[in-house]
Amino acid sequence: MIQKYVTRKNNEEITKYKIRVFFRSKINPTLRFTKYEAGILTEAQAIKREAQLKKEGEREMFDLDSKEVLCSGLVSRWYTHFEKLKVATGQRTKATHDDYFGTIRKWFKDYWNRPAAEINPYVMNQIFIQMKEKGLCFAQRKKIKQILKSVFDYGIQSGLLNIQRSPTFEVVLKKATEKRPEILKCSAPFYVTRRHSSLTCFVINLIRLCETLGSVLVV
Repeated sequence: MIQKYVTRKNNEEITKYKIRVFFRSKINPTLRFTKYEAGILTEAQAIKREAQLKKEGEREMFDLDSKEVLCSGLVSRWYTHFEKLKVATGQRTKATHDDYFGTIRKWFKDYWNRPAAEINPYVMNQIFIQMKEKGLCFAQRKKIKQILKSVFDYGIQSGLLNIQRSPTFEVVLKKATEKRPEILKCSAPFYVTRRHSSLTCFVINLIRLCETLGSVLVV
C-alpha cells in the first residue's frame, strides 16, 4: 500500500510517499509481519520500491514457513495429496498407502515433531544406515528411498519446503556383496562362477577324493 503525505521544510511543503506491505503465512495464520518504508520522493520510486519489498517479504515468509512445516505435517499433507491422486484413481491400494505412511513414521520418529527442513542429507544417510543395520534388504531400502523422494519432491513443488532438492539425492544404496569362495587347497585361487559351475563341482569333488586317498593332485 502506497500513501502520500506532506512534510514541511523551511516553510515549504514537500510531498513524499510511504509504503506499507503486509505478509501473512499460509501455513500458520498467526505468523505475520509488516514491511514499512517512508521518505520516498516520487510516486514512481514508491511503486518500484513496493515491488522490491514484496519480493523481499515473500522470500522471508517462505523461509519462515519452511521452518514451520514439521515432518509430521509434511508427510500428512503428502499422504492426503497422493490419496486423492493415487488411491482414489486405483493406482495404489489404501493398504499400501497406509503402509508407506507407517513406514516413514517408524523410521523418522525422532524427527516426527521437528521441522522437516532439519532432515538434511546427513540425517537421511544416517537413517538408511540404521535400516541396513536392522536387517532391511536392498530392495526394501530402495523402495523406502523412492517413497521419501516422493514426499520431499511434493514438499518442494507445493512450496512447503525451501530446499533445492530432496535429501534422498545424496543417499547411495549398495547391494550386499558376498565373497566368492576359493576351492580348498588350490595353489592358485579358482573362483566359482555360474558359467563354470559344473566344472567347479567336478574339480572340488576330485580334490576332496584325492585328499581322502592321500594322493597329491597336480593342477
